[in-house]
Amino acid sequence: MKLNFFLLTVLCLHIASHEAPKNDEEKQFYVDNFIEISNVRSQYINTYLDDFAVPAFRYSIKNNGTETISTLWVKVYFLDKNGDPFYENDYLPISDFSDMKLLKPNYTYRMETNKYNTVKEINPKEWSKKIKIEVIVDKLEFLE
Repeated sequence: MKLNFFLLTVLCLHIASHEAPKNDEEKQFYVDNFIEISNVRSQYINTYLDDFAVPAFRYSIKNNGTETISTLWVKVYFLDKNGDPFYENDYLPISDFSDMKLLKPNYTYRMETNKYNTVKEINPKEWSKKIKIEVIVDKLEFLE
């Protein structure tokens, strides 16, 4: 009986003392091991506002870890024909100011069907229609 009480107490203390990743090294480990960026699509689309096709992209982000994410920024790199970035922009898919406020464990952020982010600053002759997306680690925040 005393052993069971001791084990239960140790388990409760361990759970209560758990902290979300705080420094950039811990956040990078979480991103590398538990954040999955998928369904990346990039192409030219015609919008209702423009008479010409504009560069556009969409993506999904899954949280495969045990922490709830409260703020997540991504940096999108637009690649030239050699695979080198020539333009970049930051986006905020998870925050109090976004459609998705929290990214809970096992949840996925998905853009609405047929919804794309667009960028008009790109020269079509430079862009290979490929992008690379990375989580901005120093802006990543977890729910306490």
